[in-house]
Amino acid sequence: EEAIDGVDGGGVDGGHVDGGGDSNARDPGVRLGVEAELEERKSAGAHTAEAMTALNRALRLAPGHILAAHMLVHLTESLPPPRLRPAVDGERGKSDPDSDPDRVGIDGGPDPPNSFLTAALGEAAADSLASQLARNAGVSPHLAHMAAHTYVRVGRWRGAVEISKIAIAADDAFVANCVYPYGADHNVAMLVSAAAMAGDATTAAANAMAPGLRHGPVDAHAGLTSGFYPASSLVVAARFGDWEQIRAAADAAESRRAPLSKAYVDANPQGTTNAERWTWRVAASPWGRAQWAYVLGLASTKDGAEPEYPDDDNDESPNKTPDETPDNKTTESWREISGWEWIEHLRKLTIRKITDDSPDVQVPGLTARNVSSPFDHYSPFCPWKRLIASVMVETLQAAYVVKGEYTPNKALMAKYHLQTAVKIYDKLPYFEPEHHYLPARQCLGEFYLRTGDYAGAYKQFARDLDEDHPQNPWSLRGLERAAARTFGSESACNEVFTP
Repeated sequence: EEAIDGVDGGGVDGGHVDGGGDSNARDPGVRLGVEAELEERKSAGAHTAEAMTALNRALRLAPGHILAAHMLVHLTESLPPPRLRPAVDGERGKSDPDSDPDRVGIDGGPDPPNSFLTAALGEAAADSLASQLARNAGVSPHLAHMAAHTYVRVGRWRGAVEISKIAIAADDAFVANCVYPYGADHNVAMLVSAAAMAGDATTAAANAMAPGLRHGPVDAHAGLTSGFYPASSLVVAARFGDWEQIRAAADAAESRRAPLSKAYVDANPQGTTNAERWTWRVAASPWGRAQWAYVLGLASTKDGAEPEYPDDDNDESPNKTPDETPDNKTTESWREISGWEWIEHLRKLTIRKITDDSPDVQVPGLTARNVSSPFDHYSPFCPWKRLIASVMVETLQAAYVVKGEYTPNKALMAKYHLQTAVKIYDKLPYFEPEHHYLPARQCLGEFYLRTGDYAGAYKQFARDLDEDHPQNPWSLRGLERAAARTFGSESACNEVFTP
């Protein structure tokens, strides 16, 4: 009884920043379900039950206790999101192996058991933090921001945006008074992520991180977990299909790029490709270079020209230097570098240079238990940059394949790349803001829409809403378009499919 006492708020002060969300935790059946699931987890060796008991007891003794509410948000945020989308007739049943070969859709068998342990169990605590700190965030900008961790898990994207803005304003006030606030970059990261998922291009772009030149912001954060800093303005522009902004950023970087060093030339006696040389001159880290290769590769698929695929006679071989390949005539301009060369450059960076963990990176004051670095492979803060880059590779290849007119063979190739991207994306562990800015399943759903598989599209968008990003407008509109059997004049994945 103590373990679930307070599930309906435990005396926690309510009040919604965006006027949304109300869990059904007051229902006696829900309370009994929570009790049963907590006991099951306890018997499996987890400490969920003890933690839930302690925090709700604290909130019963001191309603609205800020630190207890803070920890309850952390305890519950990684639980599955509540299912907020009503099921429709015919959703469940035998899976269609063609549109859902890996049973990743929502119809891969019987209805899954309904879990009572969802992120909604922390919603009252999140509302308490927001209501107490919204007008006085200077008490702790980080604790004000914490409400966003739950809001994005229960589909309250606008609420996450608004409370993040409040926390950032308090951070700025600290800085103006020569005080360095805790987790300021993380607060901005949450704002950019929530705004992008809410479809708020203006807010996301205004707060995204400018890439800079060599040793600039993207390079400086290359070894850190993505959720520790805001997404690059380059990928935010790609999310919203702002290719002109990406081209302008590339032109600006090209005009101020560094010269090739003698060390670089000496280290590559066989020469390098145009893409390799170009990114080396504007970014110092493999991750920074991968970001440029990704967005410029995507931009190259939006210029209206048909892609050219290297055939067997033109492929690079051990007997050819890069400058002898037809796809690599020496050039200094990014505009003259082919999409295929950007793909190959990104692929090589992912395989040879980018690692999932960064065991040598240290941040003063940040530690993780039983590892040498907070960004070690066994740390909860492991960056997983190689997995992220692998999703980028598959997304870029899909964009290259679908450019121009569809053919059955091109559709099959694009489907393979996007299904592979989904498999890799699903391997990324929980983190908030999440590790990768683009939900791969939205791209696969858009593919099915554009190839006339409306049932397949519906499954992917529904799965994204039910299990990953509840109430997000990208997938909600995808569902509506699938039901109307048209892809219309918009896209849930501007990276691959331009409206």
